[in-house]
Amino acid sequence: SFSSSSLPAVPPVKYILGEASAADAAAGVASGKKDGEGSKGVCEIDYLVLIDRRVDLITPLCSQFTYEGLLDAVFNIHHTHIEVGPPILTPPQGTTNRKTKVPLTSSDPLFAEIRDLHIGVLGPLLHAKANQIQQTYREKDNLKNISEINEFMKKFKGVQAQHSSLATHVNLASHISNITKEEDYHKRLQLEDEITRSGASSEVLNALEDYTDKNLPIQELYRLLCLTSVVNNGIRSKHLDALKRGIIQSYGYVELGALLNLDAVGLLRSYQGRSTWEQIKKSFHLIVEEDEAQLDISYVCSGYAPLSVRLVQKLHSHPKGWRSCQEGLNLLWGPALEVRQQPSTQPGSPPTTVALPDYGTSLHSSDRNKDREKDKRPTVVVVFFLGGCTYSEVAALRKLSQLEGGARRYVIATTEMLSSSRLFSSLQNLLGKDIHPPSSSTATERETEGGAR
Repeated sequence: SFSSSSLPAVPPVKYILGEASAADAAAGVASGKKDGEGSKGVCEIDYLVLIDRRVDLITPLCSQFTYEGLLDAVFNIHHTHIEVGPPILTPPQGTTNRKTKVPLTSSDPLFAEIRDLHIGVLGPLLHAKANQIQQTYREKDNLKNISEINEFMKKFKGVQAQHSSLATHVNLASHISNITKEEDYHKRLQLEDEITRSGASSEVLNALEDYTDKNLPIQELYRLLCLTSVVNNGIRSKHLDALKRGIIQSYGYVELGALLNLDAVGLLRSYQGRSTWEQIKKSFHLIVEEDEAQLDISYVCSGYAPLSVRLVQKLHSHPKGWRSCQEGLNLLWGPALEVRQQPSTQPGSPPTTVALPDYGTSLHSSDRNKDREKDKRPTVVVVFFLGGCTYSEVAALRKLSQLEGGARRYVIATTEMLSSSRLFSSLQNLLGKDIHPPSSSTATERETEGGAR
């Protein structure tokens, strides 16, 4: 999070993906400064990218494989901490709380190091850390003089704090690892993989119908159903009615409100016509082979690259930016815009918005970028998610910064941290409330303001 006083007057270039009116509403976060405020000492922001969540509904429905993403999925991160009870973690003696509150911030050096790691490589790293700590403890047996004892005590204090953190994360990682090794967990991952690769095939639909009778947690069932619906642009009425009937019979009429809400927001609906998922998948290279995923942002979802982050990557990876994938953008929800904001000459007046004639080229050719290269300063890009951001997208943007050699620093802002469980919980709690469905306008009906596409 950040305050408006720490932002520049106007980010020079603003990219908008989604409904322009909604994106412009959020642009006020970085669109003005106080009267008389100078620019010295202010952190410069070069670009602001606004992404409407409706552009990418796939990512929140996909399984996360980073350590922080799995902590959120299993324990539900709330205000940068989780609460964990026995037998995973035992509360300190003398406390009345039955659960241990575990902070998850970069103030813990160990967590800062492991938060974005794939769960598959986390175990060996934690084992190596434990060996390093044990090695430090063994050094006390070889101390020979006061000077060596003094040096050891300095090191010992740091290792002692690290030991406590390591013990906590070993227990948490062990619990997560046990969950991810369960046979049913692997079957659901295989089904998810089949959905993203093949859509609503007969095998997928049969598997989903079977799950309505297996006492699967309802939010996990909704996740798989909605993923199928979004990828396939809906589910044939015959199959959808059977699935809804199975849910009502197995979970009760209490889920009727949630089913109505899922239909109202367009997450679980009847077939709307031919899906564009195959073209989107190919246009943005969203599915990556597992042996290549570790060198790509797709490692966060074990082979699926979050569409939202791939769009950010496209801005920098090609001289023409989004113009290089114009056909792919036409398949997504809402218009894609690029505008330049210029400070107003009148104090207190809003900035002037100017369409960029050379759409998509400014990230590579602007004078500001050349100054950055000369001073060896990273380009600062604010990525603002309207409608929520997942921990997998946060990790993917950090990975993207690494892949770019630190040439760009991504600052992430969002209306909320999102997960599939939180999404479905909110919809389950909206029974009887008015929900407005998303616009069904086609690509040909979308506005193309300011040189869009």
